[in-house]
Amino acid sequence: MYSKASHKIVKAVYAAPERVFCVPKDWDLEDIEILFDDFYYKGVKQDVPSVLWESEMKIVYDITENLDNDLIIWFDCEEEEE
Repeated sequence: MYSKASHKIVKAVYAAPERVFCVPKDWDLEDIEILFDDFYYKGVKQDVPSVLWESEMKIVYDITENLDNDLIIWFDCEEEEE
């Protein structure tokens, strides 16, 4: 089995789906807010064209080490011996 004394967690991060919006050129990025796929400009909800792009690629975007090293969440782990 696994234990924190002998193993750590390494996480592979894959590219997530992206939503692409089409907005007027004169809109400032700092005035845009997107919450749960709802698009707001200057605090007002807007109906702008968008496309959800989902990659079929399985290439890893990033590899990170989990500093919390909480193996028990992901794997069947043994209790650590004192």
